[in-house]
Amino acid sequence: QTALQNAIANATGVLVTAPDPSRVMNAFAGISSTLRSAWAGGKVILADNAVAAALGQAVSTDPTPTSSGLEGDSMEDFLLSGVSIQPGLNWIPGVAIEPRMVMDRHWGRAYNHLYRNHALLGLGVDRDTAIEFTATGANVWGKNTVVVFDGRYASYGLGTNDALSVRYVLLDTYVEGDTLLP
Repeated sequence: QTALQNAIANATGVLVTAPDPSRVMNAFAGISSTLRSAWAGGKVILADNAVAAALGQAVSTDPTPTSSGLEGDSMEDFLLSGVSIQPGLNWIPGVAIEPRMVMDRHWGRAYNHLYRNHALLGLGVDRDTAIEFTATGANVWGKNTVVVFDGRYASYGLGTNDALSVRYVLLDTYVEGDTLLP
């Protein structure tokens, strides 16, 4: 911890990444308060992949799908029982971030977040794309898109087969240079 704190104290920015959402909360627990203090003090923190998801109010913690399981996993994500969600670190309140949105087909995970907490905004961030959060707003950077899922005015139900029913979710897409305005 001392070496980590010294390294962060002397850095102008910090990159934190984790590929596996099922392990990120435990792995991040030991450094979370140090990084949050650095971020609050003005240091640039670049959170990639599962770490970015952990910074939201809620995080889906299922393992990253494999290429052989992608089809089945993405369909199962539309079931209420198909996605494990727990509280995130809440650095960015009011949002649930789903990285690798298109590549790993996390659409069902995003809808699961909305179903469980209608007040959340879902942010689906595609590969090679980032959201820059500043004191004045949020901007999109990168090659692909960010999808904002706004289910605050949607209607919700659950089928007898445990499948989510979500109607009238507003979807907005943003590309590099856009400011997020949900």
